[in-house]
Amino acid sequence: MSKAVLISIRQGWCQKIMNGQKTIEVRKTRPKMNPPVKCYIYKCGNGKVIGEFLCDEIININGAGRIPSDIARPTCLEPAELHQYLRAAVGYGWHMCYAPVQLEIVKALPAADVAPVVHGRWHLLDDCANAGLYCSACGRRVHREEFAYKKLRSKYCPHCGARMDGWMEDAEK
Repeated sequence: MSKAVLISIRQGWCQKIMNGQKTIEVRKTRPKMNPPVKCYIYKCGNGKVIGEFLCDEIININGAGRIPSDIARPTCLEPAELHQYLRAAVGYGWHMCYAPVQLEIVKALPAADVAPVVHGRWHLLDDCANAGLYCSACGRRVHREEFAYKKLRSKYCPHCGARMDGWMEDAEK
């Protein structure tokens, strides 16, 4: 996408955008291009880009008229606060169509902060009262015997997260 803008947002609003509470950013101006527009967020004060979102719609907000609560709610402002900010002029709600990417957090993650992959195999017990499909890594039953082949679609144990590398019977051959 070649269309992008850089917008400054106060720290309090950045937090609300990043956690999904605020999905419409109110501005007195609109971008010079039509949506969709990629928006890079920089926090007031430090000037560093801390996130991005895709603006898929620009909503006209009449500051002189009645502002419906369904427009005000995603801005995290009350209708009276929107009226005060817009001062009877037309404002623009920049709608964020997906949750913002937190560039600051992604860059701060240590590269070596990983966990080892645990491997296991599916094991079918069919000669006892607890017949079923078991994980060799944690030993817990995943499915009863009659559903073992029908329901088994995952390559991971739902209990311990071990990566399943096939069946115990295959390993013995």
